[in-house]
Amino acid sequence: MLKILKYIIICLLYFTGCYNIEYVKNEYMDWESILNATESQKGWFPPFFKTDLSFENSIFNIEIINNPSSMRTFGKFNYSDNFINEIQLENHLYLNDFEISNYEKRLMKRIGFRNDNIKYYFTEDQIQYNRTWYYFIDINNNIIYFCNFIRM
Repeated sequence: MLKILKYIIICLLYFTGCYNIEYVKNEYMDWESILNATESQKGWFPPFFKTDLSFENSIFNIEIINNPSSMRTFGKFNYSDNFINEIQLENHLYLNDFEISNYEKRLMKRIGFRNDNIKYYFTEDQIQYNRTWYYFIDINNNIIYFCNFIRM
């Protein structure tokens, strides 16, 4: 019985790529849920969420996934139809020219990211941590995917 249990655990780790062990996933229903998150959870939020802007009734179904050992964070959220016009950020046309590792591509695909669906993107520098955040806009499905991965 113990051998079977070990075999099952090894198979699960192999087929999931240890994804569930390495990453912490937090889900928030709406903007109010984001505001009520614990301070340790807020530490993983993209800087876009830490502004003075209020996204009340504009964003929902927020998913934030992080890896504490590598400091990688990625996720997505749905937005209302008028949200893109309200945020007034400089959007760039997405030309599928982002080169990220195959590992990072697999991580983003797990949450639904597809290059063909992305129309625009914008970036945001987080100077205190010396990293850049990328936000990819899927205008057909009203989803914004985000990550702090390093371009290769």
